[in-house]
Amino acid sequence: MGKITDHFVAESFGRILVIAGRRGEKVHDLIERKLAEEGIRNAVVLSGVATFQKFQYHHVKNADQNPFDEIRTTNGAFEVASIQGVIIDGKAHLHASGQDHYTTIIAHLERDTEILYLAEIVVAELKLDKKVSRIKVEEGVNLFEVEE
Repeated sequence: MGKITDHFVAESFGRILVIAGRRGEKVHDLIERKLAEEGIRNAVVLSGVATFQKFQYHHVKNADQNPFDEIRTTNGAFEVASIQGVIIDGKAHLHASGQDHYTTIIAHLERDTEILYLAEIVVAELKLDKKVSRIKVEEGVNLFEVEE
């Protein structure tokens, strides 16, 4: 078992991957698959723009010690101005902001979100000299485990 910590240091950025997504592709699957194809385990999303036909997201509904997340799925045509996040040990944690004709959504992006027409996502590899993974230490609190 490694050291549990609230941060780690990347030595630098590595390769920059520019990903184009197509209609019907799921955003998480697309990013994780392309990174895996390139052998990238840890990265940060530098930029992401897209259109979504299915926007699945969650947001926190309370300010209690134990958070309550409400998951919603909305179908339609969404213009997405921002996708951002971090990929640790091959698993993406993403947030997005977008709107249809009536509603603006800014929230945690869930795995069933689908591209409508296109997505262009730029991801930078994090150069690490140790293995890092994300661990849940309690409800609503994630930390990192860094290999010693």
